[in-house]
Amino acid sequence: MARYRAKTLCFVDGAKIRPGQEFSTDAPVNKDAWEPIDAAAPEEKPELKLETKVEAKPAPKPTGDPFAAMDEDQARNFIASKGGVAPAPGASLTKLRSAAKAAAAVEE
Repeated sequence: MARYRAKTLCFVDGAKIRPGQEFSTDAPVNKDAWEPIDAAAPEEKPELKLETKVEAKPAPKPTGDPFAAMDEDQARNFIASKGGVAPAPGASLTKLRSAAKAAAAVEE
């Protein structure tokens, strides 16, 4: 076991250790609460820094009909943004997409 000297009041292995008191323990080093006395004390390990590199991939370019990729919410939002009239709730996705196309054509 390594020997340490307490810097502050602390509890080690269930014992109350006062500042300046020497003690032995196998507990992990607490550099804020105590300091090693002898060379047998384990060295503090440097903190590891993990680096991850993430490469951004460009968004795929839309091919063909841009409305074919829209889901129901996107189509309704697009129609609303263009001031068009959306089909009634429960309408098929095909009807929503065609209404979105019509709303886009009105603006052009």
